[in-house]
Amino acid sequence: MDDERTIFARKFKFEDPEEAFKQARRRITNNALRRQQKSLDLSDYGLAELPTEIGALSALTHLDLSGNRLARLPSAIGDLKNLRSLNLSRNTLSLLPIEFWNLVGLRTLHLNNNQIVELPPTLEQLTGLEYLDLSNNELSVLPSQIGQLTKLQRLHLSDNHLARLPATVGQLKKLVELHADENEITELPEEVFQLPGLMILSFSANQIRLLPDAIGQLQKLSFLDIESNKIRDLPSNVGNLGLLERLHASNNALTSLPAELGKLGRLTSLFLASNNLETLPTEIGLLQNLRTLDLRSNKLRQLIPNIGKLEYLTRLNMDGNFLERLPEEVSGLTRLRRFTLRSNKLTEIPSTLSTLPILELLDLENNALEQLPKALGHARSLGKVTPRPTNSKLKSNFGLYLSRNPLPHPYPSLIAPGQPLATLNVLAWLRDELDTNTLPTQPPSSGGRKGNPPEPTTEAGPSFKVVQGKFDLAPALELQEFDKATQQALLQRLKKQSALLQNANLKVGNQHPLLVRTINEYVLSLAKPLDEIDVVEIWSVGTSVLAQALAFERQEAHRTISEPLEPEHLALLIEVSRLHGGFVLGFPAGLELTARSDAARLAPEVAHLIERPTSDILASLSKQRRLFSERARGLADALDAGLLSTSWDAARVGHAAYVTVRNLLIEAGRTVLAANNLTSTVAGGLVFSAAVQQSGLTLEAALQLSEFIRANTAEILSFVAPFPELRAWVEWMINHFDEEEKRDG
Repeated sequence: MDDERTIFARKFKFEDPEEAFKQARRRITNNALRRQQKSLDLSDYGLAELPTEIGALSALTHLDLSGNRLARLPSAIGDLKNLRSLNLSRNTLSLLPIEFWNLVGLRTLHLNNNQIVELPPTLEQLTGLEYLDLSNNELSVLPSQIGQLTKLQRLHLSDNHLARLPATVGQLKKLVELHADENEITELPEEVFQLPGLMILSFSANQIRLLPDAIGQLQKLSFLDIESNKIRDLPSNVGNLGLLERLHASNNALTSLPAELGKLGRLTSLFLASNNLETLPTEIGLLQNLRTLDLRSNKLRQLIPNIGKLEYLTRLNMDGNFLERLPEEVSGLTRLRRFTLRSNKLTEIPSTLSTLPILELLDLENNALEQLPKALGHARSLGKVTPRPTNSKLKSNFGLYLSRNPLPHPYPSLIAPGQPLATLNVLAWLRDELDTNTLPTQPPSSGGRKGNPPEPTTEAGPSFKVVQGKFDLAPALELQEFDKATQQALLQRLKKQSALLQNANLKVGNQHPLLVRTINEYVLSLAKPLDEIDVVEIWSVGTSVLAQALAFERQEAHRTISEPLEPEHLALLIEVSRLHGGFVLGFPAGLELTARSDAARLAPEVAHLIERPTSDILASLSKQRRLFSERARGLADALDAGLLSTSWDAARVGHAAYVTVRNLLIEAGRTVLAANNLTSTVAGGLVFSAAVQQSGLTLEAALQLSEFIRANTAEILSFVAPFPELRAWVEWMINHFDEEEKRDG
């Protein structure tokens, strides 16, 4: 709750509603009115009341009041006759004044994330509306007059309490998008299927039992989302949706699929998880453009041979079915990267899997395998680290997973070290390149104190120490002399422009969450007097700011980001990044960090090996509230965002991330060393964790450290692989946690 209150408090420019009101009135009367402004942004001011002077802004065309405390609006709002765009999202509005509906010039209206209970019939007066967002309110019914908004192109109704839509929705002939997710709708009105231009139809998380045959009339539909309903059948007319690219129908009650599904030649994503499917139509093999097929948690007993015709398929998820074998034809999936088959009944797998040239993940956990084909050893792509995707929900990005199978000796010993060694061991064994005599036949004894390897050297940059029971960033060394007057001026400018950038980000949070996270963390790192600035933290987070700016500048050439920023927004981001550069280099410590980073640049082949595990570890670190301080988690989050946005070398973000993870692992090892010195043997989890607690961690954080190391063992081992001294230190640390787990088990 404390974290939530802090976040909530930070979002307002003015904590005092009276001060917010005074400042808003000043902007309206002294600036907007005098200059006859066409645009006014009062978002996140902290306003509980809107000054009535707002009605005097007759030239206004764009007004942003989002993210305030407004529970009502003054009647004067209706005087803004030239208003074209109005954003009232993220307030506490429940009713709107009758004068509000005089805004007949509106083209875009955001009313999402309020407490609106009903809309009056006078809604029909807004005949020029093209975009209307009513999502996340308390609506239980829509007035039939909504059908009068005949220019409407996008309508958002998600997260309300609607049980049905009025038939007049069928009059919205220009509608392109209709979103009504997370309501209580039981059936779709036939009139919806009379909207000729509809491209996106989303009704997930409702109570719909029947998808009408009329769905086939939506000839321009490209995205259909009916997930989490109670639909038993897809009508055959779904095959008429010739432009459909994405079909989401997971978590329904489907028992079969129509053969006409094979007509959807443009389909790229098909999600059918958590249904009751027992068979697949052979026509699925006709979906030549399919990239992703999700069939997990069904009742499938076989995979049709035609699956091999999906030559563009990159992801196939068959977890949680009843498969006993796979067809040889899977060799046709030449672009397959991820194939997950956990929790089936497989007794064997075909040798043709080894011919898949770019397969990087094959998950066979929890099956009935008693042997593996020798040819699988030549599937060398399984053992290669590939660039980390921006959104991966899989347990790992690469490797061969075999645990919980009745495989004979030596497989248990081969997979015992965990990933990535498990994959490399198995592949080498299948290729007759591994001498099993070198493998331990029994777990190492834990009857005595372990010898400590030499402690690796920490590197200049973010380091850690235990503070108040958690890992926190260690304070930077005392600041040397610097030009305080210049630095103070730069700091004030940085704070001002960063706050403006933070507010601008609120409008693009859904499109660019990485940018939002980075700038939020940067603003926090600036929130100190000049004499208390932590140069290491500023330098580290600032590398991510620089990386974000670089990514957005290059996006047209490299297509690194899908949605561009508005020119003013991008200019602000670039200004902040350049101000940061000047500011951090004004400190001797900042200059030294930059010089060391450039001098210690990792070799490209090493950077390639550790790039993805570094990002994975940082992403996991940022979620450990009980183990790491908010500052430490924020730094990890910002660095991870920088890595995801641009290349490893951009703005030194890769080096900062490497140093952060390296120094963290060294400090974690010191903590384990402290416990090792307190107990002559690792006598179970509670004893061990109590010993760790003596190093300064709370008992809760000590247990979390154990979980953090276990959950990220594969990534940690991948990270330390190129550094022998660090690898020895980390393997020694992991060995302690392995013994603890075996004793507790």
